[in-house]
Amino acid sequence: MYTSGTTGDPMGVMISNCSIVTLIAGVKHLVECVNEELTEKDVYLSYLPLAHIFDRVIEEFFISRGALMGFCRGDVKLLVDDIELKSSIFCAVPRVLDRVHSGLLQKVSGGS
Repeated sequence: MYTSGTTGDPMGVMISNCSIVTLIAGVKHLVECVNEELTEKDVYLSYLPLAHIFDRVIEEFFISRGALMGFCRGDVKLLVDDIELKSSIFCAVPRVLDRVHSGLLQKVSGGS
């Protein structure tokens, strides 16, 4: 897996299959700890880059549960429309969540 290079030169690291499986087990445990269960009726909206390890782990967890996945179009301006997929889980950074919140407020108030 390679880093994006946002804070310096891109770097590659080896991530073992065992490490990925351990992370998926951790997500499963976390979901169970809050008395939730994912089923084939749940939906994940993937927004993070496909190479993002956290996104990959969440995707694998949803696949292991037979749940659905949708992928955003990659444009933050269209993200509010993509959210209409009604995902069960949405993983994002605070800047994106602020954008989503603003977009939803505009939709509710009838603005553009």
